[in-house]
Amino acid sequence: MEALYWIWLSQCFHVGDHLAAALGQAMGGAEAVYRTKPEDFPEVTGLHPNHLAVLGKKDLSSARRVLEQCRALGIGILTWQDPDYPQRLRHIYNPPVVLYYLGDVSLLNQPVSIGVVGSRSSSDYGINTAGVLAYQLALQGIVVVSGCAVGGDSRAHHGALRAGGMTIGVEACGLDVNYPTQNTRLRRAIARKGLLLSELEPGHPVNKHYFSVRNRLISGLSDGVVIVEAPQRSGCLLTARSTLEQSRDLFCVPPRDIFSRQYSGVVGLLRDGAKPVFGVEDILNEYRERLEGADLRIPTPPAGSRPVEPVSAAKEKARPASPLAQPDADLQKALPPLSGIPLKVYQSLNGVMQANELAELTGEDAGKVNAALTELELDDLVRNLGGGRYEKR
Repeated sequence: MEALYWIWLSQCFHVGDHLAAALGQAMGGAEAVYRTKPEDFPEVTGLHPNHLAVLGKKDLSSARRVLEQCRALGIGILTWQDPDYPQRLRHIYNPPVVLYYLGDVSLLNQPVSIGVVGSRSSSDYGINTAGVLAYQLALQGIVVVSGCAVGGDSRAHHGALRAGGMTIGVEACGLDVNYPTQNTRLRRAIARKGLLLSELEPGHPVNKHYFSVRNRLISGLSDGVVIVEAPQRSGCLLTARSTLEQSRDLFCVPPRDIFSRQYSGVVGLLRDGAKPVFGVEDILNEYRERLEGADLRIPTPPAGSRPVEPVSAAKEKARPASPLAQPDADLQKALPPLSGIPLKVYQSLNGVMQANELAELTGEDAGKVNAALTELELDDLVRNLGGGRYEKR
């Protein structure tokens, strides 16, 4: 049971520490580390006496509990020695020695993977762009990698799923932790049709430190990363930094407004040499040779799925807002089990409407309204027309 020893070894160090992989590689595996006295370890840069004290305890009880949890929850485990372990991660500075997953692990080693990330508070422009690019990349047999967050990340995952393509969602918590709650249905769809991934054990709660740790995996699993939209202090900039540190290609979508703080981070990245993306061809051209010679899994979009098309930046004339309807018992019975913001958004959607109109009409936060719209799309209750416009199906 080699996985038991790799889990034990991962628990001896902080999440994201390079030492677990370095020691495992130096000694030929985690079981060899377990069965060797710390005083007999080879010299590994960064390995200190406090690490040796932990490694010397040889206690497998916690690792056994994790194995039992994974069996009970149906969560798969990949270790450094597994043949399905992603080759791209083997070459980063601090690879995880254990990965927990739900879904299709073959997505980890497809010919081309592209990360698509955006701000949690993405504008309609950013959300639309993330969805369009992800849809078009997925149609080419490219894996779309993102972070399962609300905003640009969730739209990227949804775009790939709408194309019937491949997507990997990288979590900053245990796979059994319901975070963010707005994306529950989306994560289930990713686990069913793509791959949900985390280096954190089941039950591990969200912690702000884990987001930066998670971001290095998004870039590490990708050949290139597209930053769709990011203010100056966005977590997307941490992903951009790890992208460059890992010698991956960094792409940025040119901002809609160079003077807006919403795009200030992207402006800086473009100024420093990131590759601008004016359309999906700007990404595809970088990998054309590899794509032409590869055995790609070209998807067929699901029946009834309308292609995602970019729309003009010009907005429709705003229509008069109608009063928010009160919950209707008969309507609720006819729908899938909706409640809270998704129900309010669905009841308020009248004709073709903008996401920001719905936010104003319902009085809810724009990010939560966009998450609700994603949920409604997954339930086939609303149709995304592009440009932040929606209508009921």
